Amino acid sequence: MADDNGLDSEDMYAILQVPRNASQDEIKTSYKKLALQYHPDKNPDNEEAREHFTLIARAYEILSDPEKKHIYDLQGTSEENAAALFHDFSKEDMTMTGVGALFIARTVGAPIHFAIPSKLLIEANDISNHVSERKVEDLSSVETQGILQTNEGIFFYVHCGQEDLDKGLIIHAQSPNRDSFKLFLFNAQGEIYISKDSEKQGSKSRAALFFLPHLTHEVMDAKCIVEGNDKLSSFDKLGFYQRNGLSIQPGKHLICIVNENFFMNANVYTSMRSYDDIDKNLRDKITKVEKDLDNKKKEIQSVKEIMMKEKDDKIFKDFSLETDLILCLRKKIYNKLLNNISTEKSNKSCKDKLKNTETSQQADEPPTQSTNSSQESDLTI
Repeated sequence: MADDNGLDSEDMYAILQVPRNASQDEIKTSYKKLALQYHPDKNPDNEEAREHFTLIARAYEILSDPEKKHIYDLQGTSEENAAALFHDFSKEDMTMTGVGALFIARTVGAPIHFAIPSKLLIEANDISNHVSERKVEDLSSVETQGILQTNEGIFFYVHCGQEDLDKGLIIHAQSPNRDSFKLFLFNAQGEIYISKDSEKQGSKSRAALFFLPHLTHEVMDAKCIVEGNDKLSSFDKLGFYQRNGLSIQPGKHLICIVNENFFMNANVYTSMRSYDDIDKNLRDKITKVEKDLDNKKKEIQSVKEIMMKEKDDKIFKDFSLETDLILCLRKKIYNKLLNNISTEKSNKSCKDKLKNTETSQQADEPPTQSTNSSQESDLTI
């Protein structure tokens, strides 16, 4: 059956405009181009484009999955195997905030739980492949403010050399209004490499990426720890802290800050900072607490089976207390680190503004003022 564009709605290859012997790379490339062309955000109030976008997403879901592709090549899209082939798409799925956004995220490289508007994923891919007209600013130690609408994002380039990485690098984003946002770092192909959710801390919310020259740990699912706080034991919590194996290479890297407020704009300040500029005493504390955390994980793992068998409450309580103290101390130290970064930047900003104001005032003063002052001084003497 042909659709309004003259295409057979059951011919997945025709929908994606690829031959039947197309490679996965060719299928993916064609899908990205068509998805961008027919995306509802680029075609508002265009029902035909919306429906064709749905067909494109359906076709890619099948042809990008070897098992589904095999079923389709053998049997087509008969009613008998439709359930095995298709995700339950609807028009609502294709909105930026719906399942469509998650589906696009998965198909262009993002794990499914990284919710990001599809148009931003496509834009990241285009920027990385040098086919986007968007102007991307370079991130620096000076905070850059971004006012973001819902589901909108702002991109930055992070430049770093081997010396920068040897010293350590921190990418920091903060909202003074406790806005919800995500911080994404993309790989060279424009696919999501790291994602960070903002966390509310006091009157602010923040997210940070740490590339430090010593052992660090990454919380694999912070949301699970928070939501299940009263149900998880200290041993369970500790299991979410894994050695951080993520790293970046010298060069240029693309990041994006995405607004996750439902109805309001987000006000986010973003910057990068050399870890080597941080107070040495604080750096030493971070090194120590990360090492203590790693040692505690090893210690618990070595005696866990014995403790489970003997069910010694005292041993459990002792280990739980020690674990909670380490995790609590670690959180406080990192919070202090980020607070210091924010405070130092705020102080620097205030000093710069004051300096600019004084310079402006001096420039506005009449030339005769200096002469009068000199005369008054002579009279006083």
